[in-house]
Amino acid sequence: GQAFDTADELVALLADSPSVAECIAEKLYVYALGRGVTPDDTPYLAQLSEAFAGTGHRFDDLVVALVTSEPFRMRQGQAEPESDPELEAEEVD
Repeated sequence: GQAFDTADELVALLADSPSVAECIAEKLYVYALGRGVTPDDTPYLAQLSEAFAGTGHRFDDLVVALVTSEPFRMRQGQAEPESDPELEAEEVD
């Protein structure tokens, strides 16, 4: 690692680190899609990381890149579990 003495130096180190941009992009991707990363996600994560770094690490641009990505647009929601009327009646009592 690299040493730093001030918060500004830490910010500069983080901003210059490609792994930080990749980590932020991946964490947002996992959160937005509601699932873990698969090998098929690799090119999309690379595009998101590049887009994030290319805009000077602007978070709003990362969000736009994510929501316009194919995996996000083509994701399928999970089916809601069907409710059990007997359980609901017990909860009311």
